[in-house]
Amino acid sequence: MKQKLFISILIFVAFFQTNAQNDSTKLFHRQYEIGLGTNYDIQNSAVNGLTVFKLTQDAYTYGVRPHLPKTLGNIVGGFWSFSFTYLAMIWPHEFGHFSRAKQVDGLFKIHNIGLPFPYTTMHLPDEISLEQNALTVIGGFEVNYLTARNIQTDFFEYNGAYNDALSLAFAHRMMYTVYTSIVIPQNPSTPETWINTGGDPVHICLPVWKNYSNGQVFMSDSSVNPGLVKYYNESSLFATFWNLADPTFYKEIAALFGDVKDGKKPWYIIGNETTGWSYGTTFNTSVLGYELYLNNFLKVNDKLYMIYFKYGRPFKNNAIGVYSPNLYENKKIKLGASVEIFDQDIYGKGFASYANVSYKFYKKLSLNIQAGYKTDGYVLGKQLNEGFLGFFSLKYDVFNSL
Repeated sequence: MKQKLFISILIFVAFFQTNAQNDSTKLFHRQYEIGLGTNYDIQNSAVNGLTVFKLTQDAYTYGVRPHLPKTLGNIVGGFWSFSFTYLAMIWPHEFGHFSRAKQVDGLFKIHNIGLPFPYTTMHLPDEISLEQNALTVIGGFEVNYLTARNIQTDFFEYNGAYNDALSLAFAHRMMYTVYTSIVIPQNPSTPETWINTGGDPVHICLPVWKNYSNGQVFMSDSSVNPGLVKYYNESSLFATFWNLADPTFYKEIAALFGDVKDGKKPWYIIGNETTGWSYGTTFNTSVLGYELYLNNFLKVNDKLYMIYFKYGRPFKNNAIGVYSPNLYENKKIKLGASVEIFDQDIYGKGFASYANVSYKFYKKLSLNIQAGYKTDGYVLGKQLNEGFLGFFSLKYDVFNSL
């Protein structure tokens, strides 16, 4: 009964948000990007996975659907959209595991591509730290949450997005919740949960808690450490309910029921799409525990500045970051930059920063180069160790303007 009430409230709020905010069917920005990052960057899976999804959606919407009768086209389109949204949530997740495994000299094997979930195994070196162990498991969820955040950032930069991209963002946001409530629900108070370790959330929480508590998973009476139970439950709750504080989350829900040729526009709490402010939220799993991001989207004369604050536990994991994708822009060149300053247990104080340059060399084609540096510490999608940050890509503007 509570679950039905919860779903009903979400649908009602999504409907209200959609109709109250002057959504549009005009042309939204659409871009394909294929790239490669250094050090098995998680962006490889997030960026390329999103592009493959867009390509499959557009192939049906503009290539197949116009040749089908309306009713049949709608039926096939619904099945097509659901199928590729699901695959675009699952497979980038799996390649996130692959990337993080490679970073610790491990091996991630895909044995089959069965549905609903592929069969995969992880093979790690014998001598591996607890942080590295957790890193290989969080890689999947990192792709999910990084993809959702990338879509949300584009949503505010370009003042709108198509329904299919927003629907995919919703699916990625809910991945952890799907695991803990549907795929492999677990009772964290039961010792068998931490002995048999079924499912990614358990595989993440266990090494993080061992590292935090010096291995105190069980109490002297063989019961589960109450701190571990609390940590697992908090992670599961925030993975769902932190989204409810985000206005864009309801736009994403509403997008599930919209035509793929239509889209949504962001809601600015103060001002408008030229100069205004709104906010969003992001949940993430890390080697230090769960993370909660409060993302502020500030538009000043069409320039976007995302100023975010991060809080994490059980380890101390605090950060502030600033990102702008369009500090400077003309017909040929686009410049952006990002900096995050953090204070973390294990790693101490540090930073990650990069600059981004896009150069349009032929009509709708652009070359994108991202280069920077980070110190030791955890930053979403980046390597743990100190070192160079690099990402190189080609971009194709399907639709250039709003």
